[in-house]
Amino acid sequence: MNKEINAQAERHKREAICSLIAANGIAQGYKPRTLRDVEQWYLLPSEPLCLAPKAWQEKMAGLFDQLVTAAHMQQIDSAVALYLEGDDSELRPYIKRRTCVEFGTITGRGSYGPPGWRARKFSDPLYLTPAGFLRAYPEKDEDLFIDSTQAQLALDFYRSPPNGIDREKLDYSIFQPAVLGRGRIGGKAYQRWLKEVKGQSYTEPRRSLEESHGIYQASGREGLEKLYSRGYVFALIRKFNAEGLAVKKEDFDRIVHPRGYPATA
Repeated sequence: MNKEINAQAERHKREAICSLIAANGIAQGYKPRTLRDVEQWYLLPSEPLCLAPKAWQEKMAGLFDQLVTAAHMQQIDSAVALYLEGDDSELRPYIKRRTCVEFGTITGRGSYGPPGWRARKFSDPLYLTPAGFLRAYPEKDEDLFIDSTQAQLALDFYRSPPNGIDREKLDYSIFQPAVLGRGRIGGKAYQRWLKEVKGQSYTEPRRSLEESHGIYQASGREGLEKLYSRGYVFALIRKFNAEGLAVKKEDFDRIVHPRGYPATA
């Protein structure tokens, strides 16, 4: 793992320097094309670089020294050193991507392949953060990891005695990149959690099966898909049918034959 951490630290250092090239270059009025050339010069291995025209190399080197000063390099080296010790606070502002670890339930194993994985209910999410477990959706940058290597280290710690996670009931999924309020962390489940659960004393969703069925009767499957994921809507309609609640024929055909073939007698 030490080898992986060192390799990740080098990648972060390159990303931090490229971030400085872009930020300082824009602030000083350089065109994006020029900044891309400086970044390319910095990232090129020595062998291809020596084949480039000398005048171009000298120009890029001069621009690089102007955009990334010795003081900047010292700050980045210090941030990387702290990262290697487990403190990413100084490196974090330079790194755009984020990683999160969501815990779900193991749904059972078929005849072959890995066991299935299902996210926990929106009303009771569980995420791993650098500081420990969070029974909510991450809403702060400090609740996210800056890379999957860092996330894996945290997982290894919490899966080891005496902190062992009960792996018979829980599994996890690592998402990268993670974006607050959008994408994997966000979406319908996060928005509904904000509206119905955050700050409340209960953990169950507000809508009963009858209320969800009322929405279905009023606006059909499309109405439910505005509130829930397609997979959850499919499960809801199956539940409606199992509980004896009215289901439209086209939806009944869909739940009996998930690939869309009509039901036949």
